[in-house]
Amino acid sequence: MGAAMKQEPVSSSKKTGGRGRIKEQMVARRCSGLTIPPTVTVCGAALAVLLGAAPAVAQAPATGAKPMAGADEQAAPASSGAEAFDLIDLWRKIRHKELTPEQKAAAADPKARMRAVAPVIGYKPSTGVVFGVAGNMARFFGDPATTHISSTVASLTFSSKQQTSLSIRFSVFRPDDRWLVDGDNRVQWTSQDTFGLGTTSSPDDPVNMKFDYIRLYDTAYRKLYPNVYAGIGFHYSAHTNVGPGKDAEAAWSDSPYVTYSETHGFPSIRRLLPA
Repeated sequence: MGAAMKQEPVSSSKKTGGRGRIKEQMVARRCSGLTIPPTVTVCGAALAVLLGAAPAVAQAPATGAKPMAGADEQAAPASSGAEAFDLIDLWRKIRHKELTPEQKAAAADPKARMRAVAPVIGYKPSTGVVFGVAGNMARFFGDPATTHISSTVASLTFSSKQQTSLSIRFSVFRPDDRWLVDGDNRVQWTSQDTFGLGTTSSPDDPVNMKFDYIRLYDTAYRKLYPNVYAGIGFHYSAHTNVGPGKDAEAAWSDSPYVTYSETHGFPSIRRLLPA
């Protein structure tokens, strides 16, 4: 069984969330490409194998087994009752805002929601300075001994090159890992330098192209055997509203992208909805 998958030739990305998901390596587009129609893939029989370790379950020593030398000493730190102390705890201590017993009990609940929000700051040549905000939420939907943790990561970023990106990725494990729902959804209003085809293309003569990108990859899996899942999903991706980017209006009509598209009968501009 297998799931059909098409790689996107524009907008490289790295997929990170969820066990058993297939890592995609997106190839950076160095040439003006074909006008790409929306891609829709319905996975009739997707198969996933979780290679990660299953949730840990405590094991008792066999009856009559002789304990290993030093085992008591090794176990001592784990049972010493020492509590974890991180930067958030330090900030509370500085502000004299200690958690109440009720708040500590709620934080120790394995099924409680764990949330985090942080700023996003970065830089790379294709985007310039990137800034925004990202958030993460995680929790167990079942017994932690038999259920993997579920997580959702969302981000909204802007760049100095007038690029905007919104993404939501999630992996949700239901009790006892009976179901796994996996998603990678993105909307981008972005741009990228393009080049001509062949070895005669000069890296010093790019034409900036702006476009909108939408990606909806969502799959539901049912556990068949331990760490083996099968399911069905919906995959949609499209590059739309393709046009000249910054300072590219004069060179756009003679750009390799437009020339190739017109030569082979492809529209040089695609829109998600009719204009």
